[in-house]
Amino acid sequence: METIHHIWESKRDDISSIIAKLWENPELPMKEYKSSAILADWLEREGFSVKKNFCDMPTAFLATFGEGTYNIGILAEYDAMAGLDNDACARRKELGNEAGHACMHSHIGGANVGAAIAVKNYLEKSGKKAKITVIGTPAEEIIYGKIAIQERGGFEGIDILLTSHVDYQNGALSRMCSPCVYGELQFNGFSDHAGSPCSKNALDAAELTVQTIEKMNAHYFKNTRINHIYRNAGKMSSIVPDQTLLWLTIRNMDYAQAKNDYKQIVEIAKAFANFTGTTLKEGYISSSNGYLANDVIGKALDKNIQRLGAPAYTESELSTMETFCETVSKKPTMTLDKTIGYFDQGYDIYGQDDGEISWQIPLGRINWAAPEEVPLHNWIMSAFAGLKESHVGALWASKVLFLTAVDLIDDTSIIEQAKNELQQRTQGITLEKAHVENFEIFTKQPELFWEAKWHDYI
Repeated sequence: METIHHIWESKRDDISSIIAKLWENPELPMKEYKSSAILADWLEREGFSVKKNFCDMPTAFLATFGEGTYNIGILAEYDAMAGLDNDACARRKELGNEAGHACMHSHIGGANVGAAIAVKNYLEKSGKKAKITVIGTPAEEIIYGKIAIQERGGFEGIDILLTSHVDYQNGALSRMCSPCVYGELQFNGFSDHAGSPCSKNALDAAELTVQTIEKMNAHYFKNTRINHIYRNAGKMSSIVPDQTLLWLTIRNMDYAQAKNDYKQIVEIAKAFANFTGTTLKEGYISSSNGYLANDVIGKALDKNIQRLGAPAYTESELSTMETFCETVSKKPTMTLDKTIGYFDQGYDIYGQDDGEISWQIPLGRINWAAPEEVPLHNWIMSAFAGLKESHVGALWASKVLFLTAVDLIDDTSIIEQAKNELQQRTQGITLEKAHVENFEIFTKQPELFWEAKWHDYI
């Protein structure tokens, strides 16, 4: 066992270094050119066979090592979030990047790939036969990459998948996360003087749509969480906006209901476009079923969590984190989970594109805890992710993934049991598959989307 631990420990510094490099190069979904290259090149240096531009996606990659009856897949994420760039400090200080790692995908990429490299070294030292595959998946933040890869057969031949994510608890996840639907509606009107009584105001059409959604939410969109932002909503209050984009995210624990609610919203938008004399163009982005739990692989992860205990911080690391949290939250204490758990009750409100894959391949996920004073999808998380102290939880998750992959190699019956559980859970269920649209735009010209110009090319 000590030898096995040493294999991963020998990669600890490399993993931490890669996490830092990814954090220093935050990139928008589908524009992760530097980030994907950092990970793919690392894998290549470590002896993996690497295929870039995987599934005709410039920022996706596939890296493989070994051969055997079973193929263990490890997912890598590395995209960042628009507008949340920040220096590693406890105040708002932008660095001039388009994005920031406010969901710590920098840590997921480094930790997960590092675990795979350690597994490769285990295979070499032990002489065991198995295949280890890393799938570099872009654009998780718009639930696009994994679904696009799945639609193009990129997960074929993989027997089991492992991954990790930041959260506010430490432990293995074996419960559903939220299905979701992403789309953007473009309202086109006519630029005019704001005093004109009969203007074709694109923003009016978008706002009437949103107001109606909010009015109907309690009775017609039950148990559905609908979020939106406006893009291209005007430049001056004295000018009637000739174009407004309404970007929507719809979440419901029933995927079919989420899809139906999205369709209803499109119909509402059409009605108000007609009412305001504007026109409507729909831009469907993506959708995903929720994560399907698998207790066999969840318990396999939990076994190693129990072995290791919770992430271990030094007094110095805790002190740095406490100072950071106290400064940003203006509270005298830091709330950090220092326990471990197995999460198989209830559901997560978050939606992720690996949820779709979990209905086809047994998928295990481990979460590590950040302080509760550090909110996800906020510049504060981007700043926290730049601290070396933030690496501790991700490194812990990486080691758990490594040890679990070793267990799967040593006892392949676990893989078969996980497959059997998946078959039992999906028996009799006709799954409405999720999908992505506008593939050529998102993969070849993603700047059109991020500059809010993509509707003209649909």
